Amino acid sequence: DAVRPPMMEATLQENAMPRMVMIAAVIMLGTLSLAQTSAPATMTADLPWTEDYAAAVTRAKQDHKLLLLNFTGSDWCVPCKALDRLVFATPAFRTWAQGKFEFVTIDFPARTQQDPAIKERNQKMKDDLKVKGYPTILILTPEGKELARTEGFEDNVTAAQWLDLVQKQMDKNTAGQ
Repeated sequence: DAVRPPMMEATLQENAMPRMVMIAAVIMLGTLSLAQTSAPATMTADLPWTEDYAAAVTRAKQDHKLLLLNFTGSDWCVPCKALDRLVFATPAFRTWAQGKFEFVTIDFPARTQQDPAIKERNQKMKDDLKVKGYPTILILTPEGKELARTEGFEDNVTAAQWLDLVQKQMDKNTAGQ
């Protein structure tokens, strides 16, 4: 075994310390960015999302708005997270949706604790509205008439394409009203 001179050993230790600090910083930044991207946009966007469907219906009736229901698996559903990030978090969506809707999140989380009453209510809504998967977006009148539905989400769809699809469904289902 070769013996390193004391001066060389000290230099190796000095070089290792900045490298370890840099590695720790990269790990911390990566963890922070993952935490930010995993939060559902429906909970962080500057639109007023709620889980209270009954209150949203009341406000929609009072303010002559529609309901936009987002059936999601916020903490596990990859297409749901993509829809949040690529559509709901965009300026195009905010411009299109502002003033038109009451926004309701109907969440089915896998890891996040959820009040049993909310869990039961969400399951009943899923069954009543015949939601088969996530994400499913429904646009309803306050009286419950369905104007648009999207099921699933492909991350190669742009916000403009998604908005066009939904708007065409809405136009078709409100023609003559």
